[in-house]
Amino acid sequence: MAQETLARQSDRALPAGAVRRRIFFGLFDAQGWAWASLKAAFWFVFIWATLGYLPDRAYYFTVLKTIDVNAFIGLEKVFGLQQPPFFPVVNLCPPSNGSIDCPAPPGGMTNWQTSPPELALPEARSDATVLQAGTRMFVAGGRDPAGDPVSTVYVTNRLDLPLEQTGGVPVQTGNLLPWATGAELPAARAEMASTNFLGKLYLIGGVGPDGKPTATVWVGTPDRTTGMVETWEAPEDLTLPASRSGASAVSIPTGMLVVGGNDGSGPSTTVFFNRFDSRAAGGGKFTGWVEEPDALDLPEAREAATAFPAPGFVFVAGGEGPDGRPTRSVFRLDLSVCPGDPNANCEQRDLPFRWGSAPESLQLPGARAAAAGAFVNGTMYVVGGRDENGPVTTVLWAIPETQNQFAKGDLRFGGWQHRAQSDLRIARTGAGMAAIGSYAFVVGGTGNQGAGTGLERANLAPAPPFFRLGIAGATVPALEIKGEIGQQLGYIAAAGVFTADFVLLAIIGWAFHHRPQAWGFISRVTRGRIRNPYAGRT
Repeated sequence: MAQETLARQSDRALPAGAVRRRIFFGLFDAQGWAWASLKAAFWFVFIWATLGYLPDRAYYFTVLKTIDVNAFIGLEKVFGLQQPPFFPVVNLCPPSNGSIDCPAPPGGMTNWQTSPPELALPEARSDATVLQAGTRMFVAGGRDPAGDPVSTVYVTNRLDLPLEQTGGVPVQTGNLLPWATGAELPAARAEMASTNFLGKLYLIGGVGPDGKPTATVWVGTPDRTTGMVETWEAPEDLTLPASRSGASAVSIPTGMLVVGGNDGSGPSTTVFFNRFDSRAAGGGKFTGWVEEPDALDLPEAREAATAFPAPGFVFVAGGEGPDGRPTRSVFRLDLSVCPGDPNANCEQRDLPFRWGSAPESLQLPGARAAAAGAFVNGTMYVVGGRDENGPVTTVLWAIPETQNQFAKGDLRFGGWQHRAQSDLRIARTGAGMAAIGSYAFVVGGTGNQGAGTGLERANLAPAPPFFRLGIAGATVPALEIKGEIGQQLGYIAAAGVFTADFVLLAIIGWAFHHRPQAWGFISRVTRGRIRNPYAGRT
C-alpha cells in the first residue's frame, strides 16, 4: 500500500514554484529529453564497445605485433577516418629501426648495415649491373680491380627462416646465401643498362673489352623453379640502332626505352623505343628499335643517369651532362600523352610524347651521377653516386603522385627527401641496387678506397612504433602469435571477451532494475563506507 502511494505521488505534477532537479553540474534537467538522449547515446556506445570493439581488439591483440586503441571505437573503419592515434605525443620504435626517425618518414628506411665477410663478392666489382628476379640477385659484368670489363655473373638468393620456426608464416631475415658463379655473359661488359620485361632480364649496351660502347642486347630467362639463368642469349633483332654505354633502360607497358648514354663521343640525348606486340604469334614479340629525334629526345644529353618507371611516367634523375659534370636535373616523360594529332586515340599510339624538366624545387638536392637506383613500393631511390668531389654516401628518395588527377607526376611530401641517418656507411659510385622483399641491397661500386667487394642492406619497411600515446588514441604492444595456432587462440580470446562482456551487461541491467538490492550489496561489500540510499524505505 505504501509503495502504491509513493508511485501515485511521483506521477503528480510539480507544485507551483517548484524547481526541477538539475544534474551533471546543473547542465541538464533530470527529467528532460536532453539528459535522456545523452544517456541513450552513452549506453549505445558502451554496448557497441563491449560486444563489438573489445572482442575485435582481443583477436588482433593475439595475432598482431601491435594494436591501436582509439577514442572512436572502430568508427574509423566505418566512416574512413584517419587511423589512430591522432596527434601522437609519444612514439617508441623497436631497436631494429636503429637511429632513424620514429615513426619513419614515408619512403624511409632503416640504417644501412654492412655485410659480413661471408657475403662479400668473390672479387671486387664496379660499374656492374645488378638484376633481381624473384628472390635471386644477379651481379653481371662490371669492372674488376684492374678496371677491365669482365664477363662473370655472380648469383645469390634470399635466405628466409624455416617455416617450422615461424608457425608456417614466411619471414624474411634480410640475409643472403653466399655468392655463386652463374652463366657467363657472351663477352666482357661494364656500364650496361638493364631492365626486366615479362619475366625476362635484359642487358643492354655497355663498354666492351676495347673500352668502346657496344650495341648488344642480351636476354636471360630465369628458370621458373630455380630462378637461375642457364644462358644469356643475343637475339640479333634486339641489337640497338647505335652503340651506347652508361644508358638507362626502363620497361613501360608497351615496351622498353633506352634513354641517353654515351655513343663514344660523349653523352647523348637520343632515346630508343622498342614496342612489344602482345598479339604476335608465339606469345608476342618486340617490333624493333625506333629512334625519334624530335618526339623522344631528352631536353639535354645525359649519361650515367638513374631512371625510374613510375605509374604513367618515366623519371630520369641526375647523370652527367654535355660537359661531363654531374647534374641535379630531373626529367619526366608523361606516358599518357600521344604524339602528333591531339585528337588521336592515345591507346592506339605506340610512342610517348615529349620530356619535361622538373622545376628547381623538385630537382635533386645535389648533383649525382652513376648512382644506384630502384623504384620500390611507389618510391624512387637515388643511392650513392658521385658529385663534383667524388663518391658520396647520400641516399635520396621521392614519392611521385599517382592518385590525384590534378597533380599526377608531381612529387609528394615536398619533393626529394634526405635523412643523414639513412645514408650509406661507405661512399659508392657505380654500384648496383636490388630490392628483394622489403630489403634493399647495394652491391659493389667504387669508393674512396677503390672498387669494393662488400654490400650494404637496409629495410625499406621500417617497423612502426610498438607504443604510441596520442590525444585521442594509443598503440600498444601485442602478442603476435603466428600461424594457425595464433588464429585459433585469437578466436578463443574474442569469444571469451564477448562472453565476459555479455555477462557484465546482464549484471548491469539487473542492478538498474533492482536498485535497492544492488545498493545494499555494494554497501555490504564496502562495509558501510558507501551508504545505501534506499535503506529504511518501505
